[in-house]
Amino acid sequence: MASPFISASNAANYWSSEADVSSFVEPHKRVILDRLEIARRSRFNAAQTSREEERKWLTERQTLLQKQMTSELTTAERKRLEYARWNLAKIEDARIGPVLDELEAAVKRYEEFSAEISRLRQDFDAFKSGKRR
Repeated sequence: MASPFISASNAANYWSSEADVSSFVEPHKRVILDRLEIARRSRFNAAQTSREEERKWLTERQTLLQKQMTSELTTAERKRLEYARWNLAKIEDARIGPVLDELEAAVKRYEEFSAEISRLRQDFDAFKSGKRR
C-alpha cells in the first residue's frame, strides 16, 4: 500500500516542478517556533508578576474557596475562581518552569543514553554469542 505522505524530496514534484520544498516544510517549523516563542514570552510576562499581585490572587482564590465550602458560587464567581487558579498556575510555572524544563531535558538525555547502552549490550551479546559458536 502506498504511503499517504509525501516525502520532502518528492514534494516539489507533487505540487509543481517549480515548487520550493522549503516553502512546504518551513511553515510547519515556523508554527512550532511561534508556539515556543509564545510560551517563552508568556512565562516571561508571568515572571514579572509582583509578590503583592501574587498575594492578591492567593487571597482572592482563598476567599472564593472558603465561600464555596459554605455556599454555592455564582457563575461569575466560578469563572473568577478558575481565572485566579489559572493566573497562579502561570506565576508558578514562570518561577519553577525553567528548572523543570532543564530537569526534563536531563531526563531525556539520560533515557537516550540508557537506550544506547542497551543497544550496545545487545550488540555485544550478539557478537559474544556469535564468537562462541
